[in-house]
This record gives sequence, C-alpha cells and structure tokens, in this order.
Amino acid sequence: MRYALALAIALVAGSVSTTASAHLLPKQHATMRIVDNSAFFVVAVPASALHDVDDDSDGLISPREVQRHEQYIVRQFARGFHVESFHTKQEDAATWLTLPHTDNAASASDYLVVLHRVDFAETPRNPTVEINLFGADAGEDRYAFRASSGPTVENVILAPESPVFTFFTAS
Repeated sequence: MRYALALAIALVAGSVSTTASAHLLPKQHATMRIVDNSAFFVVAVPASALHDVDDDSDGLISPREVQRHEQYIVRQFARGFHVESFHTKQEDAATWLTLPHTDNAASASDYLVVLHRVDFAETPRNPTVEINLFGADAGEDRYAFRASSGPTVENVILAPESPVFTFFTAS
C-alpha cells in the first residue's frame, strides 16, 4: 500500500507546477491525474474545514492531531470529496494524510495534504469532481484545481457556489 501511495505522489507531483518551496502542495490547491483506470488526487484541505481535530484550538493541525484523528479526518474527507465517471463503477482505493511541510515534519500547519486514489472499472473519460471542504477563514473559499489525463490539462476554480466540475468534456 505504501508503494502505491508513493507512486500516486510521484504521478501527481509530476503534474503540479509550483515555485520552489518546501511544501507538497500550496494551500487551497488540488490536482487530479488520470492514469489507466485510476484517478490520483492531491488535495490541500484547510484546517478550518475539518471538524473536531484541532484539539488545542490554535487553528493549526499538528502531527499529533493528525495521528490521533486520522480515521475521523479520512471519513470527513470521504464525505466532502467525491469523484465519479459516467457509467463507470468506482472504488476508493487509498487515502493518506500528511502535513504539507517537507522541511520540518514536526511543525503544525493551517492545512493538511490528502493523497487519494480512486479506481474505476475502466478508464474514466469525463470524471466529475465535487468538493465541499471549504474553510471558514478568509481566502479558504476557493480551490485551484488542476486535472490531467494524458496530454490534456484543465484548470478550474471550485468554490462553494460552484463545487462541481466535469473534466475533459471537449475531448
């Protein structure tokens, strides 16, 4: 399972262009990469979008809080993030949580990076993504979402008033 997650990180990271930084993904960003019958996601979820995980009420998620509430966070993610592809059965294959800092694993953050893989019965042609994990703090009401499938790349902004988007409809 760890190998599959590492592969997912590598595949999605290859589709994200960010400035040099010590973060896996900037806050309020998400990516999807279609590879064969799977969709690989990296989603930067604000701490304020997650309920009952900030034990010390400092507005940050610490490594200890992630560890303590891991299954509860995964369930919240599953309730707030959906993907489907018309006429194609899907199965959530893996979800993994990590803090965004790669330079200091012990530090807390105001967001959490979720790595997620969904497997389909066949290659998803027009995946529809719905996200309802918007934060309560200023500036946490938008996700810059980048999706890629083969050479095709699409970028969209998802917001509370438009949280659903179907990708690759022009191809």
